[in-house]
Order: sequence, then structure tokens, then C-alpha cells
Amino acid sequence: MITDRIAEVMKRALDRERPPARLNSEQTADLLGFEKDDLALLARAGLLVPLGNPTANAVKYYGTVYVAAFREDRDRLDQATAIIYARNRSKFAAQQLRSPESLGDVNG
Repeated sequence: MITDRIAEVMKRALDRERPPARLNSEQTADLLGFEKDDLALLARAGLLVPLGNPTANAVKYYGTVYVAAFREDRDRLDQATAIIYARNRSKFAAQQLRSPESLGDVNG
């Protein structure tokens, strides 16, 4: 299966004695313990900066040395986790507002 092959290639790249100088979003998220979709949120907050000033729809790459530094920085990890928690709380609150139970009894 293609996804298994991609996972194996990524694993080999990260297991090297000398890892690649740049990581894609999946590799970065994996090393940091975040979801790939969280990286855009962290980039908007200025905590994680992709290389080369990419356009919005471009493939993003991150410097391995910067990802490693991020991984070791408890304060940045704490900030990143707080940002993700806040986003999740907002999403949950928005879902609650849209759910039928929150609209009350419309029949009277």
C-alpha cells in the first residue's frame, strides 16, 4: 500500500544517523507529537516557521535543527499546546451552538 511505503520512507529518513536538513509537515508533526493540521495553527501563532516563505497552498518544509530546538523547549511546547486546546474549545463550543439540543424544543 502506498501509505505504508511512505511511512517506511519517513521512518528510514528519521532513523538515519544524520537526518535530513529539512522535514515535511508529516515528519515535523510526528517529531513534535502534534497533528499535521496543528502545524498551520502554530505557524500563524509564530511558534513554528516553515522554510522559504511558502505560499498558502505550497508544501511546507521545516528546518530539522529548529524542530529539534522546538521539541526541547518546554515553554514553546506549553504555548503550542495551550493554543491547540483553545482552538479545540472554540470548535467544541461552536458545535454545541449548532447542535439540535442547544436550540431548545422548537415544538413548543
